[in-house]
Amino acid sequence: HPKHDDWSRRVNLLIYFNPGWQEEWMGNLEFWDKDVKNRAQSIAPIFNRSVLFQTSEISFHGHPHLLTCPEGTSRNSIALYYFQKSSEKLDLHPTTYRYTPSDSRAKRWLIGLDTFAVRLYSMLRRRGGLQDKMLDRILKYF
Repeated sequence: HPKHDDWSRRVNLLIYFNPGWQEEWMGNLEFWDKDVKNRAQSIAPIFNRSVLFQTSEISFHGHPHLLTCPEGTSRNSIALYYFQKSSEKLDLHPTTYRYTPSDSRAKRWLIGLDTFAVRLYSMLRRRGGLQDKMLDRILKYF
């Protein structure tokens, strides 16, 4: 957790709000093995579907494919998290983005750059007191 250094995310609950979602629009939630080499499961984001799963350093999940839904259609969900309080301070561990075997070199490089930026941002929020409003003002120059 970016503000509580003794909280660790343990469980995710996703609820989808996509009436009429079509499989060919992509957007399935994918779960990958610990080496991110093989997809273990693919779940369509259909209306009122809920997915509950444990969060860990190797629970790689996401929707790595570009959405192909029609103009005016979006993939909607709500994510709820359960955090467990630890008796000790924990290292900051923001989301780790990983590339899949079919990703290009350029995409792999961009994922690495994004991972670095997310870790830097999270560290500045926790240790440096960086506020989202302050970051918004800085990013207006780019």
